[in-house]
Amino acid sequence: MKKIYINMIKLPTFINHYVYCLTGFEYTHFTLSLCKNSKNSYSFQRRNKNLPLVGGPLCESEVFYFNGKKNKNVKIIEYEVPVTDDEYRRICGFVDKIFNDKEYMFSFISVWLTFPFGGIKSYKSYQCTEFICEILSLIDNISLPKESHKMRPLDLYKVLKEYNYKEKTIHSNNYVIQNDNMFFKKIKFSVALRKSIYSIKESFYRTFFYKASKRFDFRKINFYAKDIKKDFKKK
Repeated sequence: MKKIYINMIKLPTFINHYVYCLTGFEYTHFTLSLCKNSKNSYSFQRRNKNLPLVGGPLCESEVFYFNGKKNKNVKIIEYEVPVTDDEYRRICGFVDKIFNDKEYMFSFISVWLTFPFGGIKSYKSYQCTEFICEILSLIDNISLPKESHKMRPLDLYKVLKEYNYKEKTIHSNNYVIQNDNMFFKKIKFSVALRKSIYSIKESFYRTFFYKASKRFDFRKINFYAKDIKKDFKKK
């Protein structure tokens, strides 16, 4: 018997506030850890803190949750979910498959539609709640009340609340921003605009046709050193 860990997080972001206003539920981000006290977890979200429309599968550390902001607290609830050895291998294989497939992207359309209307399924696109629900669907004794893409954070919470959990609050002042991580870099405006428009177009195409566009290029939804905005300091 093994265990996986699902983290439910209240983020200091506009989207978190938007969802809270719609639902009254303050936790909106979910991640997966494959071992206890892991420094990294897996999820789907933006690849740069300033660009919510450009994202995909991401290996996160806790410092990401502050979104680069100072003097912030973030509340986390970690659920401990027991799994069989076979289920654990199945989950690890699913995660490896996604994180090694460059076609996967963040489903921002589903994020915005989930709360007022219900989520929408898209080709090789997840938002964080949907990704975690896909993980839980690989566990034999868990039965989800809805399809993964229709699950809201509150629905997922109701599934998880029967498991052992621990609560903690982390403080941004105790973390050092990872300056070498692309998540925190300032991106050139022209690049940010171009990649955001590309992501929107690709997301709508996948939603309506349930396949990637013929000329899909994963490099257009990722960030590289050449995309970073240079800081010109006054002498």
